[in-house]
Amino acid sequence: MFGPARICWTPPAATSYNPPMTWQKDIPRRLGALPFDGDLLRTEPGGNPLAKIGFLGVYPALTKMKFYAHEGKKMPVPVAVERESFAEGSASGKHLRAHYLEPMGVTWNDVRTMDMAPYFMANTSVSKASGRSMWDNVCIYGKATGEVMAVIPRPPPNKLVEMCRTMPGNRERLTHYMAESNIKDLLTLGSEAAAFVRGSRTVREGQEFLYAPAEELEFMGKIVCVHHLAHPGNLMYVSKKNKKWRDKHEIWCESWNPA
Repeated sequence: MFGPARICWTPPAATSYNPPMTWQKDIPRRLGALPFDGDLLRTEPGGNPLAKIGFLGVYPALTKMKFYAHEGKKMPVPVAVERESFAEGSASGKHLRAHYLEPMGVTWNDVRTMDMAPYFMANTSVSKASGRSMWDNVCIYGKATGEVMAVIPRPPPNKLVEMCRTMPGNRERLTHYMAESNIKDLLTLGSEAAAFVRGSRTVREGQEFLYAPAEELEFMGKIVCVHHLAHPGNLMYVSKKNKKWRDKHEIWCESWNPA
């Protein structure tokens, strides 16, 4: 039956503390397969390990797609994912540079990047052109070929945050990354990341913290100065809906002052 290759990627009701480094048993380097013999790999932190500025995203992006022909239709499916969060040269890395690093006046060497979730997830947003989502395409590929894919669909926002909180080994993974870092300023991207760091009950509550004054908080065992910023998707496109966030972001970048 088509579905996730490992049951541990499905969030349980509760999780127990693992000793340091045992998180790698729960969150292996390779989770399983992607279409066309691709590998769903764990995405590692990116940027400079010694950097004092940290960015926290939600989940890794895909870096390569191929088209699968089925019943006269060509459907894009993911075949490779980011090896490092916001990898320089990837689409997500380009957005990070254009909308955050350059306006802040910093470079890749000044930042450390990581994600709440360790693995890529397939988007469930339906394309107007095809009437299908990336997850739909993955499901069609899996059913047609009989191959078992490790990728799962992106959960709704609140469930995604809860999944990252309860997934076995994930808290230990992030604690390990933070302990190895020199991060003083932690910049979160989007309402989900803000809710995750703040322990908010809902993503809507997390949104209330976007562009609020920075605060010193404990995150995964380290005291850092936390800044909550809009998701790149709210900054990439000019629209009436995004104007509020673009204006707030521009003001924030102009007044950016590291701890």
